[in-house]
Amino acid sequence: MISSSVLDSLDGTDRQALRLKLAAEQEKRRRLQRRAAAAPEHWRDWLPALFPQTFTHPFAERHVILWRWLEQIQAGVKPSPSAFLDIEPRGGGKTTAAETAVIRLGARGARQFVLYVRATQEKANESIASIAAKLESTAVERHYPLLSQRSVGKYGQSRGWRMDVLRCASGFNVLALGLDVAVRGVKLDDYRPDLVIFDDIDDEHDSTAVIKKKTDIITKSIIPAGAAHCAYLVVQNLIHARGIVTSIVEGTADFLHDRIVSGPHPAVENLAYEARPYPERGYCITGGTPTWAGQDLATCEQQINEWGISSFLREAQHEVEESGGIWEHIEFRHIDHRTLPDLVDGEVWVDPAVTSTDDSDCQAIAAGGIDEAGDIFIIYGWESIDTPLNTMKRAILKAIELGFRYVGVETDQGGDAWGSVYRLAWQAIVDGEEYPHVLSREAAAAAGVEVEQWPDIEVFVLRAGGGAGDGVADEWQPLERPSLRSAKAGAGHGSKVERNQRMLTDYERGQVVHVVGAHTAVEKALRRFPNKPLDLADALYWLWYHLQRKRRRSSIQ
Repeated sequence: MISSSVLDSLDGTDRQALRLKLAAEQEKRRRLQRRAAAAPEHWRDWLPALFPQTFTHPFAERHVILWRWLEQIQAGVKPSPSAFLDIEPRGGGKTTAAETAVIRLGARGARQFVLYVRATQEKANESIASIAAKLESTAVERHYPLLSQRSVGKYGQSRGWRMDVLRCASGFNVLALGLDVAVRGVKLDDYRPDLVIFDDIDDEHDSTAVIKKKTDIITKSIIPAGAAHCAYLVVQNLIHARGIVTSIVEGTADFLHDRIVSGPHPAVENLAYEARPYPERGYCITGGTPTWAGQDLATCEQQINEWGISSFLREAQHEVEESGGIWEHIEFRHIDHRTLPDLVDGEVWVDPAVTSTDDSDCQAIAAGGIDEAGDIFIIYGWESIDTPLNTMKRAILKAIELGFRYVGVETDQGGDAWGSVYRLAWQAIVDGEEYPHVLSREAAAAAGVEVEQWPDIEVFVLRAGGGAGDGVADEWQPLERPSLRSAKAGAGHGSKVERNQRMLTDYERGQVVHVVGAHTAVEKALRRFPNKPLDLADALYWLWYHLQRKRRRSSIQ
């Protein structure tokens, strides 16, 4: 406001020009106020009016509780309680609510500087981009033009509308921060954050060290940087039994004591589900009550079959207890060997131990194949203490029996020595009298096999005929030595738990079937994971990993 003394000091022409300029600015301000006033006042009406394509379903009670807390936030006043934890399922709209709350508080003038914190800077920048898109929408521009415009400096240059910061002409600011980067200053000019949003700051694979580092950043750098009247919104689904948000919810965290905890809210209360019978895949929901119309039972069933049941239970149902193994919820699928479909390829994998004493790890073997549809069938599982040589002979013989071309070995123990063991095992099979169904070329010729038909073949195997009365006799056939493959657990495969979780997803999708007879040893090994012995579970992973890669090929030779 220009004082009358200043106006009086101007000559007539300048005084009149200034009066006209001030009148124009006052009229512009009144016009903007009228446009803002034209927007619905109550949040229930305001949200679908400004974002009709986003807010299409009725609000659940948990949404109402959140928005009531947000609406009581006033400019320059610390809300009571000052923190709100919204523990919602994945797919329940928690991030959408947090990002839209930024717009709502900016439109109301209730906050000036929002710090948006996520687990990584990349994720935080994604939220900033989403908020920017909302700010630039037609509805926000119509009702809050200064909020939708970029702040500019004295010479018309943008003061900040980048991937990590938004500065609006109204004076409203939003800054993105990832917990994976070094925390820089969190001030903008003289502003300190007066709202901090923590959105999905936990990750299911966070180690104890990572959790401690994140906690230190939050408690030593972010919260102390807030304004005196700062409010805190935490939105997260519980995905880690020892995560930061879990500790706040359970009351073991030593910060944000002045808080409301809403949830954990599951996607479905009293969820009941079952695996579809073979040959169908996936799961169907058989009971339960959805907690929000936007995530009804049909949507949840689709999410189960897209994410996998364990991911859905963790991400949408907050089932993160560490008491049981990761396989305990799986309903394994079975098939009789006589109805096994034609397999387009198969392999045998060995998880070895380098010794065979009573204190040694077990040796383990898993064999299976894949059909045209991409389903994997586990045909054989074995786990015991034995010598490396005997174990390798057992694996090669199983490959010969099943007609598979590859024997694989996990070589973290023993390294290249397994190549020598493999060659010794192969020669022992070919030359040993205890394997009369496998003969060298010389022995086969002496037994009357017409080996001249296969001039390049060195070994022959006796294949059984169809059975008594069908007229098909046993026959000697040429045999090429199965090729040896190797794999190292450290080559990008992660820990044993991570490897099992990767394989688990295929089981949840119904794409792995156990042949009756092999299923007992295999399922026992998986059910006890991560308790020792782990060898058969590891052998199963290597078998699954190499078979599922074949799905990507248009044809399998």
